[in-house]
Amino acid sequence: MERVNKIQEVAQGLGVFDVKTLAEIFSSFGWWAKGQSSKVNTKKYLDALTEQGKLERGDGFYRVKGSRSDYKEHARKVSECLAELWKLPGIRPLIKKESPFSNGLRPDAVILLIQQDKGLCILLEVANTETDEYLQAKINELKRNQELIKTELTQLLGYKVPDFILAVKGKEIKGVMPFKTLIQTLKEEK
Repeated sequence: MERVNKIQEVAQGLGVFDVKTLAEIFSSFGWWAKGQSSKVNTKKYLDALTEQGKLERGDGFYRVKGSRSDYKEHARKVSECLAELWKLPGIRPLIKKESPFSNGLRPDAVILLIQQDKGLCILLEVANTETDEYLQAKINELKRNQELIKTELTQLLGYKVPDFILAVKGKEIKGVMPFKTLIQTLKEEK
């Protein structure tokens, strides 16, 4: 039952995913050997959850109930980033996807990484479809409204959020942490 609960927690955080992505996460937990064993075992659980009506199956992917994603390139890249966070040992991510702020901005994911009694809030942008100008304008707006964003993050996550990090995958933006650097930093802090 514990594994089923963890699989549901991870699935809820990712929203939409393929078997390989979840299998890699569960291999990192030490549940199953990497590769085929992990994929077969993960698929069994996902199929059971689908039969119970807790997940929906698409063409080569699964998604949580209520998700409208069809797992195209942008959704895959967001899920891959979130999976990297799940693979970090000792860290429990709390992920909120599609969480708009009152100023109309919507990051690809809002993430609270929890380790022991400490937390780190990340606003993730996966920049594979946005123009440089649009992405820079969005980031400028997030920076301009930091106090409002921190207040709304505190309400959304249920934890006091004194600050947040903007992380971007796909493009280099001045003053914003590349997602790869974020992952490397979190691994080094272990």
